[in-house]
Amino acid sequence: MKSHWMKDYVSAALDYLYPPIHNCPGCGAEDIFIFHQPTSLCPPCHATFPWVEPKELPKDVSAVAHYEASARALVSHLKYRDGQYLAPTMAKLMATSLKEQGCLNQLPVSDMSFESTPWLVVPVPLHPARQKQRGYNQSQLLAGQLAHALAFSYIPQALSRQKKTAPLHRLSRQQRATTLMGSMVLKEEYHEQIRHRHILLVDDIYTTGATANACKEALQQAEPASITLAAFALADLMTLRGGHSHIL
Repeated sequence: MKSHWMKDYVSAALDYLYPPIHNCPGCGAEDIFIFHQPTSLCPPCHATFPWVEPKELPKDVSAVAHYEASARALVSHLKYRDGQYLAPTMAKLMATSLKEQGCLNQLPVSDMSFESTPWLVVPVPLHPARQKQRGYNQSQLLAGQLAHALAFSYIPQALSRQKKTAPLHRLSRQQRATTLMGSMVLKEEYHEQIRHRHILLVDDIYTTGATANACKEALQQAEPASITLAAFALADLMTLRGGHSHIL
């Protein structure tokens, strides 16, 4: 039996090859082909898409858009409304942003004992109970499609989430850091694969960096060459709570 991540990956890949018609995730306009615009939005929503400027990004972080307007709707559809069909399009935008923002311009690692790319894609994990409830991990879907778009190696289950936390949007920056401390574990069998590799850590939203830092702490045990966070959206706590301010 195929694992859930493989089923989701195959489903998203089929949608990529045979794009369905759907309502625009941004405004609900009917009968939109998902590749009508690069963002899979209708023309008016695409025209107001809140792209991120490179100067707005924290160090070692890439993102496509601010978590507002139509970009927020895309994440919401992917995450909560069974919108797996959006993963290939969103990942393609992430791949373009990574290249344009210069995040992949790392020097090759020196003592490589492998023949593949020095880059390795790892998704941010969900707690097993939350993934069972949702049916899939949206970050894993994005990571699989991003690895395919960039022709990078991919380990879907390198990290595991050991601690179930309350919804993070209700917590302050410090509360997030404290809650997530020690919550991520790197599985022992992947240490050698990660050692000296450039890691592309994938999540749907980057907010305070608490989740990314918890994952980085676990990954550092395997001594990677570097860790870069690739997110679709860049948010802040005000945005998550219904405000309109940008991060930074």
